[in-house]
Amino acid sequence: MTNLTQNGLIRMDFIVGIDYNDNIKDAIDLIESTALQVEGVLQEEPPYATVDELGTSTVNIKVFFWAETNERCGTPERKYYAGRNKSAAG
Repeated sequence: MTNLTQNGLIRMDFIVGIDYNDNIKDAIDLIESTALQVEGVLQEEPPYATVDELGTSTVNIKVFFWAETNERCGTPERKYYAGRNKSAAG
């Protein structure tokens, strides 16, 4: 079987919850700049974040990024490290 839609890229996402008292714009700027520093995240298609949901106790920000599927960066481990690096930056 041949997958004609395969282009070697995958878009992944994860959620970051912030406090209602936090500055949303500052949090999004920090998340996007931190995600750019994660090995394997494509610079040509920079990560972006947007408010996804107003949760019970957090504002949930969804972070989207592109990675190459032929490297380990398309795996769940990359998703974990991208979220972990955000926590370390803030």
